[in-house]
This record gives sequence, C-alpha cells and structure tokens, in this order.
Amino acid sequence: MLIRFSCVVDKAPHFAREALKWHQSLVQLAGVPTDDILVHHTPDVSSESLDAFARAGVNTALIEPVSAERPHMNKVAQCGSAFLRAADLAVLCDCDTVFVSDPRPYLVAGRVAAAVVDRAHPPIEIWDRILPLAGLSRLLPDIQVGSTPEPTIHENRNGGLYVLPGSVLADLEPCWRKWGDWLGTQQQVLGDFVGFGDQMAFALACIELRIDPLLLDRRLNFSTQLGRRTVVDAAPVMLHYHRNVDGAGNLTHVGTPTVDAAIDYVNDRLARPALVRPRQKLLLHVGLPKTATSAMQMWCNTNALQLKEQGIVYPEPSAETSMPKHQFMVTDIMRNEFSATRKALAQGSGGRQVVMTSEGLTNHLYDFRPAALAQFREILRDHAVTVFIVVRDRERWARSYYKQCALNPEVPPYDYASSKSLAEFSSTHRVQRLLNHENLAEDSRAAFGADDVVVANYEDDWKDEFLHRIGYVGGANVAFPDVNTSPPDWLVDVVVKLNGLQLGANARAAYLGAIHRYFDSGHVGLANYAVRAETGNLWGLMDPDIVARLLPEDARWAGFDVFVRKLARG
Repeated sequence: MLIRFSCVVDKAPHFAREALKWHQSLVQLAGVPTDDILVHHTPDVSSESLDAFARAGVNTALIEPVSAERPHMNKVAQCGSAFLRAADLAVLCDCDTVFVSDPRPYLVAGRVAAAVVDRAHPPIEIWDRILPLAGLSRLLPDIQVGSTPEPTIHENRNGGLYVLPGSVLADLEPCWRKWGDWLGTQQQVLGDFVGFGDQMAFALACIELRIDPLLLDRRLNFSTQLGRRTVVDAAPVMLHYHRNVDGAGNLTHVGTPTVDAAIDYVNDRLARPALVRPRQKLLLHVGLPKTATSAMQMWCNTNALQLKEQGIVYPEPSAETSMPKHQFMVTDIMRNEFSATRKALAQGSGGRQVVMTSEGLTNHLYDFRPAALAQFREILRDHAVTVFIVVRDRERWARSYYKQCALNPEVPPYDYASSKSLAEFSSTHRVQRLLNHENLAEDSRAAFGADDVVVANYEDDWKDEFLHRIGYVGGANVAFPDVNTSPPDWLVDVVVKLNGLQLGANARAAYLGAIHRYFDSGHVGLANYAVRAETGNLWGLMDPDIVARLLPEDARWAGFDVFVRKLARG
C-alpha cells in the first residue's frame, strides 16, 4: 500500500522550521522514504526557507492559497496534488507535528480516518445551529471529545492529521472548499470559534459526501497542549505540540512519564546530525537523435508547471535552440565550462526529481574530452543519475539520422551536409558506434556517472517508461506532440545533391529555405533555413539553372525551378 505524507507551509517563518522538524521525524524516526513525503508551500514562502528545504533534501511543491482571510484552509489545497491523489492513502499533517514511530501500520486501506478533536470547539450548541443552516443533519450519534466528557458531532476531527484515500480527494476538495467559504459567512453564529473553520468544513464535507471517518487512536495525534490532568499517559506515535517548545525549539514536557520519555527521545534524536541526505534524482535523457526527442522535450516544457506541482523540475531550456532542450550541457562539456549546467541544477534544487535532456549527449558522446566529462560527473555527484536512452530499429534509425545529418549546417567531422550515400554514411565509424546499443548504454553510464541506465525501445511504449521513470502522475494516454518529423526520401535526395555542389553556407541556406517554402515541409531545420534566407536577403544567391539540372523526373518537383527563379528575382 502506497502511503504518502504532506503538510502545508505558509508565509510565517515558524511553519518552515516546523516542517523541517516534521520531515526529519518522518525520515529518521518513522522510516518513511523521502520520495513519499512532500511539503506543499504557498508562493509567499521566503527563498531562505525554500533553500533550507533544498539543503535538507525535502521535496517541495507549490500550491495556491485557498483563503487569505482563513489561512488554516490552505491545507485543503493539498487535495489537488497529483502526488497525493496517486497514493492509496494520503496523510495530511499540520506542520507542528512530529512522529515518534512509524504510523503506517495503524492505517486502514480505503478509509478516511482522523482522531476526534481534543476540545469541544465549537460547543455542541453551535453545531446544533450550524447543521440546519447548512441544510444537513447528523448521520451518526455524537461522540466524546478527547480531553473532556463533552460531546461533539461524529465527523468533527482534529486537523493535525487526516488520513485520506487518494481516490476520495477529487470529490473531497471542492466540497471542503465550499463549506470553508460558507462558514466564512457565519461569523455571527461561530463567534470565537471562527478559527476552527477548516475542521468544521471537513466535518460538513464528510456529512454531505456521506463519509464515515474511522476514529483514530489519540496516540496517532497526541496533543501536548492539554495540561497534565487531561493527558492520558500512553506511548504516542505522533506528537502534536502546537507552540509548546522552549527557546531552543525542543518540545516541552507534559508531566506524565511515558509521554515525557517520548518527548525526550524525539528531542534527542532530532538534535543529532541528520542522516546522510539522499541524493536528488536526476533523469538525464541523452537521445538518441531521431527517436522523438523533440516531442518529449516539447511536452516537458509545455507541462513544466504541472510537473513542478508533482515535484518534477524541468529547468529552463537553452534559449538558442529551436526545441526546448538543455543543449547547454553539450556546450558546457565541449568548453569544459559548466556555469549553465550548474544554474539549471540549482533551478531544480527544490524538487524530488530533475529532468534534463539533450540528444547531443549521445550524438557527441565520443567527441567529448575525458577531462571535461570528469568535471561534468563531479557536478552531478550529489544526484542519483538515471541515464534514459531511446533506441530504435537500426536500419530505420540510420536512415532517419542520415536525413537529419544531410540537412544540418556543414560540419565535416560529423558528416553534416555531406553528399555521401546512405550506405556510405551508415558504414562510418561514428554511426557504427551509435548503432552499438549495448556499448552505447555502458559508455553513457561511465561518461555521465550514472547509477542506472534505462534503454527504451522507440517501437515499444517508451513514453510510458519515461513518465514512469520521472514519477509523473497524470493518467493514461498522455499525448506527446508530433514535431520535427523527418522529411521524405525524395526530398532529401535532392538536398544530398545540393550538398555535393559545395555552394557555400549562405547559398545552401537559400536553396534549403526555398525547399521549405515550396513544400511547407514542417521540418524545424528547413524552416530555420527559410528564416535565415529571408532575414539575410539570401534568395538572390540561388541559380535557377542549377536547380533545373538537379531535379529528378518526379512530378512532386514540377514547378520548383520556376518558384526558385521568382524568389531569386525578388
């Protein structure tokens, strides 16, 4: 059973300090994996607090406040978290809580659960007025509050810890919000108890949705603010300490031996140096080229905010590339200067998972200098690196890669803008190394210092594998865009002939830009040539007679020479 934990941090600095203590107790005392813990925070939380979370290895996600007037209602925003909705049980906690031991064995699959409120806040008389005003009525008999013989309605539960099946969050969230808003209009009825609106709204939502919350033992939400005479001397699983701390931030005693022993234990353990912080996850998508890399990059960039809500960070991509990828990694390795890579990793410091991508990492794998790769690995050493490679049928990949290289700006060592045939190109040492998938995977592991290498097949469902590896929760059938499709063979055949004429970079750009315009190719590289020719006024460099000699006996090219002549004349 997947159980995930969450709390909400608002603007006040003490919430961040408490959340750090809460997180530390879950990891060190309860043994909960960091990947199952998420601190949600509002936009007004300080950068200092967010930096403290990052240093401590705390996964964070941004939420929008529910109510500026009723900040306690901000906890409701957690119900919209895809991270929690994917869990079997979501445990929503107040920041001012710490775990003495693991609570998960006490939780029941499929059941909403919470402890009863400690005090009759509000008194039963107010409930008797509120329920008719809300158009609701009791579903179950009243129960006794935690510290006195006073009654309260069955659904009135302590907001320090709610256990909620992920499957109920979608229905619970709007209902909880609705009743919170409505209670905000009932101040005359609530009087001094208006500050308990979040708990009351939860109770009203349970009644409306006909949810019968399981009654948790008080040990799972043990308040230390009640005073010695009302505290049962039992071993707590979770301590809800409110503001009962000393000047050093240690929890203070309540005056009963078993509880005080638990408090001493917590204070002692949390005062020790934190356990070695788990390394942040980094998925490094390295290609291969021509395996739908552009589609994946476009999808990640378009959905960057949604990913961030799940603790998955897609850093700002390179500004100089057509596709939103992290090409600066390749440039940094080539130059052995890593400021852009460092900046991108810093952007991801608050997430549980960073995703960075450039197919150039495999395309140029065997061009990188060993010393530069060693420096790159050093920069990544604080991350648990998974290299993600997509491969495809070797013959089909070689043909697609050949087309792309034929269209690229001329770089002779890479056979870009070459006039080689497909057979000649495919037999080169460079291409043969990229076609050796087994060696490529192991060489990528060594080059990038990866803990794991995932090789996915283009012809299989590599998209689901990618989404699974980054921990994305968004339902089935995620659609990646169709971008940068390879042009057809008959078009590339003419480009290869043009490459053989050694026309010069500007004239070649004009011819390729004309091809894009004539056929509306849909290819990003060809479109870039058209932009370059237009902005640089390069059309006049074309010779229509050369085009006429190059064109095959193919009806698809009929009229292209006339089109070129018009462009060349302006």
